[in-house]
Amino acid sequence: METNKAGTLFVCLSLFSFQAFPADPPPDTKEKAPSENLPPPDTGKGDADSMRAPKGSRKVSQALVKLHDEYESFRESAGNTPVKPETFKSRSALIQVRNGYVAIDAVAADDPEGLRRELEELGAKNLAVYGRVVSGWLPIAAIERLDALSRLQFAAPAYAKTNSGSVDGQGDVAMRSNLARTTFGVDGSGITIGVLSNSFDCLGGAENDIASSNLPSGITVLKDLKDDDRCPPPTDPGVDEGRAMMQIIHDVAPGARLSFHTTGGGQANFAQGILELARAGAKVIVDDWTYYSEPMFQDGVIAQAVDRVVADGVAYFSSAGNSGNASYEAAFSPSGMFKDEGGGFICELHDFDPGPEVNVFQRINVPPGSELTMSFQWDAPSASVQPGAPGAPNDLDVFLYDEAETLVADGKELNIGSDSVEIVSLLNPRESGVSVYKVQITNCGGPNPALIKYVLRGGGIDQFDTASSTIFGHHNAAGTAAVGSAPYRSTPAFGVNPPELDEFSSVGGTPILFDTAGNRNASPEIRYQPLIVAPNDVNTSFFGGTDSEGDGFPNFVGTSAAAPHAAAVAALMREADPSLSPREIYAAMAHTAIDMDDPHSPDFDVGFDFAGGCGLVRADAAIRNSPGAGCPGFRK
Repeated sequence: METNKAGTLFVCLSLFSFQAFPADPPPDTKEKAPSENLPPPDTGKGDADSMRAPKGSRKVSQALVKLHDEYESFRESAGNTPVKPETFKSRSALIQVRNGYVAIDAVAADDPEGLRRELEELGAKNLAVYGRVVSGWLPIAAIERLDALSRLQFAAPAYAKTNSGSVDGQGDVAMRSNLARTTFGVDGSGITIGVLSNSFDCLGGAENDIASSNLPSGITVLKDLKDDDRCPPPTDPGVDEGRAMMQIIHDVAPGARLSFHTTGGGQANFAQGILELARAGAKVIVDDWTYYSEPMFQDGVIAQAVDRVVADGVAYFSSAGNSGNASYEAAFSPSGMFKDEGGGFICELHDFDPGPEVNVFQRINVPPGSELTMSFQWDAPSASVQPGAPGAPNDLDVFLYDEAETLVADGKELNIGSDSVEIVSLLNPRESGVSVYKVQITNCGGPNPALIKYVLRGGGIDQFDTASSTIFGHHNAAGTAAVGSAPYRSTPAFGVNPPELDEFSSVGGTPILFDTAGNRNASPEIRYQPLIVAPNDVNTSFFGGTDSEGDGFPNFVGTSAAAPHAAAVAALMREADPSLSPREIYAAMAHTAIDMDDPHSPDFDVGFDFAGGCGLVRADAAIRNSPGAGCPGFRK
């Protein structure tokens, strides 16, 4: 049988019961023997805040409704004391909240500029429009008024995360760019590199970096979070990551000019930032930022902006991400079990077990002290990709339980007609002593997807693991060169040959299934990502978690540190030969790279693989463009 939603559901504030029950299997469902791990009957357990609203409204995401409720509780708790919005913090680290405002992505029903005006009337600031998406900062108190906007189709938080002179970067030696500068007499002069990240100078250290020769003078800042008082707190681990990226670039290409645009404020702001950097003269652009709601199986607005500037001659580099192969994917498998999600929604549970038994739970692990982020998507088009694009024809939800099967987090937006994505985040306290959690997936209406997929950051999969691709969104755009990471110590320059990939470096192979109009492609398009690998775990003057060498400087770890290394090499190449197109730069880097092994496979992988791409970039060989053995199996 097929279950569908009945009518339109608006946000309700009552608890719903968790209830699951078997039913006669539909004719196309395989017969399976029930396992011991079936959903429990209604026990009354569950986090009240997570369960208070069965679904968001048709226009406003559940996450925004919860944020508004949190903010109202914060204001009420102040009593007669004046409220200080800057002291409010969301329970979700993925939601960008600054001084009483929240970064949102709003999708227009038909008139993006009209929606911009409506949002401005609600007090929204710093709005940007790209295609059908309007992004910016909305007063949290105005969330309750979004539902009345005539030109709004739906709105959600802009979920995002970085892929995180007197200091000499070890990456310069690891990829032989020091030799390239002396051999070819290049330093990036005449080339502008545009950098996209969260912030540049919220901590106020840029002037000191220039004085100490860790940054060049004359940096062009097109837009920074501090311009509009949107800086994260100084304790935020990613604050001013853009400046750290620039220090790496300056180590490798000290003659290059630098420009910056923040990625904060939503997907349309990010996309506009790409275009503005290109208009300001950037010939190479690099970013290290992920919006988790970017479509996996279709090019969203950021990917489209990347392809647009690449078509105009800009070489574009992006961090591959830090998720390794922590991804599950499969066809939705009807279990014959149904879950009452409240509000009249009876939703069928996905069966994770590929064998004869039924198992509607999947174990994952989230180490104590870790923050889990899950982007869950399925093979349906998204409405946000362009005006007139169809939304999803089905509505799936995802739930996260602790080991005692108490609900701790969920993603249950109304997806039909909007985007095929659910976002779940969880902070597991260091003192919890708990690491095992359980995932559950439901279909609440529409056809069962032929492909469901989630990508994790901050956790791993313990059961029914498919170890699938984790590069998606603009990192997987046709014009992007995604960059994986290797510790500088694990490269030939430091005695390790072949070089070794970081196991956290994200894996490519995510298929593009739809064009931007929402039409399913005749066959899946597989893009060759990552392109290359570059060093990370290098020194900066201020940014990083630990000082691993004990030399007094913190080390910048992650593909966020690898991407600017590669972008700086591209600037050296462009100075040496200004006629090079982005494709020629990518090809020269790929075919001169040092082959690396995929740590997730048993044997050495010769040539291109979806973990290390074509291997570790060699700056001197890329400029000389002497491919040698090349990169078998690679096409770009």
